[in-house]
This record gives sequence, structure tokens and C-alpha cells, in this order.
Amino acid sequence: RLTNTLNQMKKTHIFLFAAAMMLAACKNNVITLSGTVERDLDSIRITAMLNDNGDTLLAKVPVTDGRYTWQSTVDSICILRVYYGEGDRDFYRVIGEPGDITLNIPKEGEDEPYPTGTPLNDSILAYHNAVTVFEEKIDSLYEKEDSAQSDEERESIREELFTILREQAQCQSGF
Repeated sequence: RLTNTLNQMKKTHIFLFAAAMMLAACKNNVITLSGTVERDLDSIRITAMLNDNGDTLLAKVPVTDGRYTWQSTVDSICILRVYYGEGDRDFYRVIGEPGDITLNIPKEGEDEPYPTGTPLNDSILAYHNAVTVFEEKIDSLYEKEDSAQSDEERESIREELFTILREQAQCQSGF
């Protein structure tokens, strides 16, 4: 059941993301992407996913005193990749929409950062935070169930778990 609920949440996220991108397309607006870099990097690469042929390099941006800033004009919203290493998998995704976007690149091994500062990027962060809280609540209940001392206690915990899952499923069914 948890897997079904999480899969449903992921599908909803993808739908919302696609809908927001289509509705929020703008013409000739400035995007500024900046942040701190807590790694030993001389530069980062910014690419855009503009078509099915792969990424298009937009800029190689120098990192100076642990900071970077890139500014450009965008004709429409797109997905940007900010590469922080040499590999093809060393990147963070950013919604390239007009406004001031902040993406701080952490030290290696720290949690993945989420870009902030514009409506779509902030929405993705809020969604991520909501899913994290939901998952922590569910995990906590499973741990309580594992350490329950009686069948009655386990049953009570299961009821609480199912109530949360039903509520979440009702929220998701509204889309």
C-alpha cells in the first residue's frame, strides 16, 4: 500500500510539473542562477534540455571565491542541468524560469540541494518536503508497530497507519 501511495504521489508530481511548465511559459525574460560552491571547482557547466537530441551547453561559468552567477534571457521555461563535476551524472536539475534562482552546491556526501527563488523551483522543494514528512511519519509508525508489546497496540498503530494512507490517497485522488 505504501508503495502504491508513493507511486501515485510521484505520478501526481510529474503531472503537476508538466502542467506548470506548459502554463508558465514566458517570452523574453531574464533568469539569474547563482549560489555557493562548497567543492574545489574552477567552474560549473550549465546545459539545457531543449529537444530529444540531448543537452545544449549554455555556459561554462567560473567559480570565484566559492560563488558563481549566470544570467541569460529565456524564451520559454526549460529544464537546466548544473554540472559540478566531470562525469555525465554529476549534475543538479533546475527549472529554468525567469527570476532569481539560488542553487548552492554542497560538499560531497551532503544532501542534494534544491533550487529556490522562483515559483516552480519553490513548488518542487515544497513537494519534496511534504513527501519527506509523510515518509518519516510512515516509517515512525512501522517502527512503533515493530516494537509494540501487544496485539491491541499493534492493531491501534495499524489503524493509525491506514488512516494516514487513506487520507493521503483522498488528497491524491483530487487530481
